[in-house]
Amino acid sequence: MTVVSSPLPRLADQVARVPTVAMPKVAVQVARAAERQAAKVAGGDRRLSNSGRGPLGVKTRVRAGTATVVAAPPGPWQWITSGTDPHLIWGRRRRGKRGRGVLVIGGRVVTGPAHHRGTRPRRAWNKVAADAADILPAVTAAELRRVVN
Repeated sequence: MTVVSSPLPRLADQVARVPTVAMPKVAVQVARAAERQAAKVAGGDRRLSNSGRGPLGVKTRVRAGTATVVAAPPGPWQWITSGTDPHLIWGRRRRGKRGRGVLVIGGRVVTGPAHHRGTRPRRAWNKVAADAADILPAVTAAELRRVVN
């Protein structure tokens, strides 16, 4: 009797693992897309001037075939995605000091509130999500082609 070994069970197992193998690659490419978008909106160093926070970036987490890409720090990403309404900016009062808080704008000391006119929405994170929707099928298809061929 002749025993014929079929590669189909091994191929089926490899095809079943494609999403798990592709997710880290998807996460890396989406993170790069987010960094490109941050550089485009905030400038090459990805920092928003006078925001008091670090550069715009992302945090990625890959577990069991799922990938999560989160904006970090979230506040500035929210500002450049949705914009801001006009608002007052008050100076900070120093601990133990009396009187109004002091705010320095353009080298001038201001003791009252500054009127910020708001910012327009730039839809930065929405563009990252749209890029992710294009990246996911492309990377998964490339990984599937690699396994099958």
